[in-house]
Amino acid sequence: MDKNDIKSRAIEILTELLMIESLSGKEEELIRVLSEKFRERGFKIEVQSVENCAGNLLAQRGKSPLLFTTHLDTVPSWGHPYYLNPKVSEGKIFGRGAIDSKGQICALLLASELSEDPMNIALFCDEEKGGRGSKAFVVPEGIKWALVLEPTNLHLAICQAGWLEVRIKIEGKSAHGAMAQKGKNAIENFFEAWNKVLELPFFTKEDPLFLGTRPNLGKINGGIDPQLVPNECEALVDFPVLPDFDPQEVLEAVRKTLEAFKGKIIEIIDIEPPWQKEKKDEAFFQMIKEVWQRTFGEEIKICGMPAWTDALSLRQKGVSTFVLGAGELHLAHTEEEYIKVEEMLKLSKLILELMKVTKEKE
Repeated sequence: MDKNDIKSRAIEILTELLMIESLSGKEEELIRVLSEKFRERGFKIEVQSVENCAGNLLAQRGKSPLLFTTHLDTVPSWGHPYYLNPKVSEGKIFGRGAIDSKGQICALLLASELSEDPMNIALFCDEEKGGRGSKAFVVPEGIKWALVLEPTNLHLAICQAGWLEVRIKIEGKSAHGAMAQKGKNAIENFFEAWNKVLELPFFTKEDPLFLGTRPNLGKINGGIDPQLVPNECEALVDFPVLPDFDPQEVLEAVRKTLEAFKGKIIEIIDIEPPWQKEKKDEAFFQMIKEVWQRTFGEEIKICGMPAWTDALSLRQKGVSTFVLGAGELHLAHTEEEYIKVEEMLKLSKLILELMKVTKEKE
């Protein structure tokens, strides 16, 4: 297959995947389609059960110590104009899940089609919600390393931020809107507290692997009408936790800061620790670096992953794991989500070379 044929094949595969709805907890149809595709490529298929989820798809061909993984589910359309109806334009494929993460699945399918080398693939359910798929995953015998495919702009993420997602409530005092000075505006009170929270050292530390990472105020709700001073304000916030920091320490510092503004954390939605490369990961790290250098004639760029990924679950199970994938993370979940075909092909080429190297090591 020449380069143009491979490019056309990649577009064909991904557009088909993007037309299949696979919201968190509703991944059954995608599992069915992918199972058939992997069987055609000589893989043995197992669907590992996950409570209240569609399950994890495990595809294995031959023996290899390396596991390639990503997730099956996508977030809802959230305004994407090409939801379930992908568009191909100027070397880009637009659609919900293009980079997060059906474009990554496409790179795996393409690599598995271009080579018959041994290959392990795990596709997890529920990554976009509770991460129940990878948490419940049973690691096959013989797996030493895992590469989680998520959009990193083809940089190698050797660490990952932890996460603290909370619901915050701030109280104020009601008054007639024309006499606002007699009340205490809870929304204004929230932003005073928010600015103080942003000054905490956890969120001001500069880290070259996490450039520009900051808390995200994802939703805010308060007030009834301009004629009444709001006496309550609620907000949903994600706080990143950089490596070397403890999520519990971050939680307590945020809680203490809010108390000065009659605020409190009324719900802890999620709390996850960060991780970073350890001594035991060195062999896998060097392997990826050497394969990249040999394949593309340049040094691989290193980064930190600012979002939660299934890599945490795998590392907690004792598997040496890093994150790398095509696409720019900031586009994921947005109405502009797309993947560049050339980046997807580059990822597929890296996968092929890693398959070859790990075959030799087995």
